[in-house]
Amino acid sequence: QIVWSLDSRGTFSVKSVCEKKLVPISTDFPAKEIWKSKAPTKVCFLAWAASKGKVPTEIMLKRRMFSLASRCALCLNEEESIDHLFLHCHWASTLWSLALSLMG
Repeated sequence: QIVWSLDSRGTFSVKSVCEKKLVPISTDFPAKEIWKSKAPTKVCFLAWAASKGKVPTEIMLKRRMFSLASRCALCLNEEESIDHLFLHCHWASTLWSLALSLMG
């Protein structure tokens, strides 16, 4: 369990930060504090990767020419295509039915 040392109960709050009037935090990666913390390894790794700008976001992967499997943003099941988005997706079918019922 991570304990916030600026609060007597050990819990983080904006109030506790404001009361202590902390100096600006350094932008250098706090490697020692992160890797020696009790946080899960995957959390430490994510913090390290984020500090280095190495989190594999969709934009980052596209920049590196990775071919991503495109998924429908509505159902997240099928590959995103025009036919799927407008005709075959369950959500699209529901929207079309609603639109057509409103038109009479």
